Amino acid sequence: MDCHICTGKVYVTEKVEANGLQYHQKCFKCSEKGCRLTIGNFISHDGRLFCQKHVPKLQAIVRPTRQVQYSNKL
Repeated sequence: MDCHICTGKVYVTEKVEANGLQYHQKCFKCSEKGCRLTIGNFISHDGRLFCQKHVPKLQAIVRPTRQVQYSNKL
């Protein structure tokens, strides 16, 4: 099998398998900062690998609030 990152041949002695894909140990690192990953600490997001510190944060969807006009007339 080929490495999902570098497409090079992966041999049994250097293989890391995660999410059904194979990687070289040296290629199994955080896409953001290059941190070394293990099977126990990686996160896959949009097909990329991340450590827990550098995984992209979800952006909150903020909708503008409707301004309500109040009247003091009774």
